[in-house]
Amino acid sequence: MLEFIEISKLVLLENNPRRITKEQFNKLMKSLKEDPKFFEHRPCLVNKTDGELIVYAGNQRVRAALKLGWKDVPCIVEENISKSRMDARVLKDNLHYGEFDLDLANSLYDIDLMLDCGFTAEELTGDYGDLTEDIENPSDQNPEKKIKVCPKCGEVI
Repeated sequence: MLEFIEISKLVLLENNPRRITKEQFNKLMKSLKEDPKFFEHRPCLVNKTDGELIVYAGNQRVRAALKLGWKDVPCIVEENISKSRMDARVLKDNLHYGEFDLDLANSLYDIDLMLDCGFTAEELTGDYGDLTEDIENPSDQNPEKKIKVCPKCGEVI
């Protein structure tokens, strides 16, 4: 159930693997300011453990809301979520604004979990190799024109 919680009562995740640049943070603040109702549709996820309200998804949104002068933020609170469930949710939630500190993420999370949550092996290892190959565009009558396609996933680039 959605509830609004005072920011001062929330504890941000200590080892949040999510990084965000100043530019990305400003974009996030702009997004919240322009559409605060959207925050209610993507509320912070909070784990109530040992009397603390730990934000494990939405840390950057809480920081942005605080900077905007907001007093409370929308949250969904669950109690005593397992570490493995919380870890999976941290990774899944953080595929938006900002970038991962992959060194920290790799030290905190199992690689299989990271792969299950949407990362690619190339993202985690930094080994991109030759990502594209030329193939003919079947809808183009001119065989000289080519499009680029990732040989690993087939995505047109």
